Amino acid sequence: MKHIVHERIKIMGLWVTLMILYIYCDIFSFHRIDFVETMTANMIGPFESSQSTLAAFGALMIIPALMIPACLFLKENAIKWASIIGGALYTLVNIGNLIGETYVYYWMFGILEIALTIAIIVFAVSCKSISTLEVLRLFPFDMFQDVSGLAVERLANGVKRGKSDSPDFSGLEIGQVYIRYADLCREIVQAHLSVRQNPIQPNDYHSVWSTSSCNCTP
Repeated sequence: MKHIVHERIKIMGLWVTLMILYIYCDIFSFHRIDFVETMTANMIGPFESSQSTLAAFGALMIIPALMIPACLFLKENAIKWASIIGGALYTLVNIGNLIGETYVYYWMFGILEIALTIAIIVFAVSCKSISTLEVLRLFPFDMFQDVSGLAVERLANGVKRGKSDSPDFSGLEIGQVYIRYADLCREIVQAHLSVRQNPIQPNDYHSVWSTSSCNCTP
């Protein structure tokens, strides 16, 4: 089956990548003599380093950082317009950062940052309606089912080895408890996986947990 990634997940990934590029570009800038001299002169580019300047630049970095979790928890319309406005704003910021710049690495980062903010706008415009529950269904929870199955298999093998190596049955009893616990975990994972095929109604959670609680009795 073809795996489809929703626009809001794509937008979140673009904001994450943008923040990574911002961080690494600033890290590489610490190796520039002119950049270090500007810092020692109590300057941030053409601006004097002060309480208000630092607060303004801090807010400039906080906004894209907060857009990452916002893409998961905000409503569709809020994500759409916040990404369009934020993408347009940071496109202008990225263009402004390149004015007067002569270092190749800075242009490389700047061009990529501009491409990312434009891509954010494009995906935000095409963003369709999707609920938070449906977003969680997009993540690969299948791997947890495989992990739980492997855990049950390893526990069962451990019980068999304990039974053949020693006449003491206490290890077998403990192993059976672990197997029941692993089965319970597997049922919980499978209940979450069922969300991907069937919409969850409010009363479904009660039935899932009721079934799980019954099976955990030794």
